[in-house]
Amino acid sequence: DTDQVSAVFGDSEFPLSITTTTSFYQDALGAATPNAINPILFGGFPDLEFDSWVTIGIDQVPNASAGEGAVEVVSDGAQPWDITFEEGGDVLINSSIGGAWFSTNNQSNGLPAPDGRVLLGQFTTDGVLGGSINVSVFPEGQLGGSGELGVYAVGEVCECQYPETYYVDNDGDGFGTEAVLLCEPGPGYASQGGDCNDNTALAFPGNPLDIIGDGIDGDCNGAESCYRDVDNDGYRLADTVDVIGSPFNLDCAEFGEAYFYQPIDCDDSNPELTVPDE
Repeated sequence: DTDQVSAVFGDSEFPLSITTTTSFYQDALGAATPNAINPILFGGFPDLEFDSWVTIGIDQVPNASAGEGAVEVVSDGAQPWDITFEEGGDVLINSSIGGAWFSTNNQSNGLPAPDGRVLLGQFTTDGVLGGSINVSVFPEGQLGGSGELGVYAVGEVCECQYPETYYVDNDGDGFGTEAVLLCEPGPGYASQGGDCNDNTALAFPGNPLDIIGDGIDGDCNGAESCYRDVDNDGYRLADTVDVIGSPFNLDCAEFGEAYFYQPIDCDDSNPELTVPDE
């Protein structure tokens, strides 16, 4: 994904709020951004690691060799949100002039991590976190010519201090694939991962009702069980217990294999004989 986050912003039309029912922890050595945070200091000043700040992609001094740059902030003089935030207060940007924190598109800050996410802030509080934010994104990492600037209202800030790992569950079988961090899972997510086929609820780890010969790895063991067709004439054995494993693929189309819906053979040792003469 080459989309690039450029800014988090707010104004009277698109208000931004990041709030807590108590206050945000602000370390004396910290600031509104992590531009000057050096992890070397954590040993002597352990609380610095929990400082609250806003950012675009970085959590410490930017790595210039990796293309990172400092995060900039702008605020309305009548609503200095960054100063209020540094005093432990809420981040509120809703004036007509507005405000933002941002990085420029020639910096790598806003490019997504391998998990597709971009860090936008760290908010340490003993209260309940809430709010909503707006994000500006450069589609394909560019703006200009035929490019467009995407503006997204991200919605509610996660209202929990410790989100948990859930898994995207498209087929609703209780097992998912991609891991995500969520406060509340809601529909479409499962607490268990490992699904080998999230397009059908007939497949999930340990499924005791794996259907023989349907061409689906129903128990996610990496193989499919097929009916036998010894003479490979397209008619299968009537014996429902005598099955053959198909470890190299998940269909039942190889020599000697048959699907459950194929007709039953009257003599599976002779390809010339398939069904009894009527």
